[in-house]
Amino acid sequence: MAALATVLQAIDERVSLKHVHRRLQAFARVLIVGTFMDDALRVMCDYRGQAATMKSVGWGVSLPPGSQAAVQSLMPSVFIATQTIGVLLILTRLAPQAGWLLPVGG
Repeated sequence: MAALATVLQAIDERVSLKHVHRRLQAFARVLIVGTFMDDALRVMCDYRGQAATMKSVGWGVSLPPGSQAAVQSLMPSVFIATQTIGVLLILTRLAPQAGWLLPVGG
């Protein structure tokens, strides 16, 4: 038990938690940004499929009949814009907190 405590103390003295924290933040940023950019690209590449999905799950059913199709075909554009803007806010560091919330809330 004393040997384990000694090893842990030696590691603690040699490893800077600031550097580890910064690296973890950068790694998390890469993972989140990659996930949202991948999803935005997926929706862009299969736009018709996404619009058909909106129609099949009933998006816009409660709207007047003329606007249902418009809403169902516009929603993928909203998803793409939301995720892309969020990623750009994170990468440019203009508003990283808003950039994290935008794709998740959108």
